[in-house]
Amino acid sequence: MTWGRPRFHLIVDHASREFFMNEGGNGIRLHHEVQLAARTQNKNLRETNIWAQSLEAALAEVRGHLPDYRFMGRWSRP
Repeated sequence: MTWGRPRFHLIVDHASREFFMNEGGNGIRLHHEVQLAARTQNKNLRETNIWAQSLEAALAEVRGHLPDYRFMGRWSRP
């Protein structure tokens, strides 16, 4: 169950082997920003949500699934 646990938005760039993570916020706006960036930069970006106790726990989970990917910090609008 995910109640009471923070939500983190995960954006993955498989071509560059990088990922970004934002805490909470407006997921719809972030989705549109990611899609716009993907179209304008001709990239294939994937996004999903992760529920975890903390940012560190969310990062550990992502690194467990994508060990060779580099964490690039928060997604910021390009």
